[in-house]
Amino acid sequence: MVKGTEIGTTTDFDGNFCLIIPKDKTVFIELPFCFDQIFREIKPTDNTIELKIGKDKRKSKKATRNWKKVRAELNTELNKIYNSTEYKTAEKNICR
Repeated sequence: MVKGTEIGTTTDFDGNFCLIIPKDKTVFIELPFCFDQIFREIKPTDNTIELKIGKDKRKSKKATRNWKKVRAELNTELNKIYNSTEYKTAEKNICR
């Protein structure tokens, strides 16, 4: 799930997923894993992310602090983007 929105996705059998993010915005995603939540900051320059599971690999504390700083402003902006026709068209063409 993209924090602050109702946008989310599922993984395939190998754990791969497609999620379109705005080209000029950092987003925060939350992934459920083994009764825990992994919280990550995704920058527009990140083409792929690799989640390393294990002690000190989740980076949740830093991402959570950053999320709290930009939450209100980012929520409004992301909801405008994700509810736009442009996004819905891109998602159908790229992720399906």
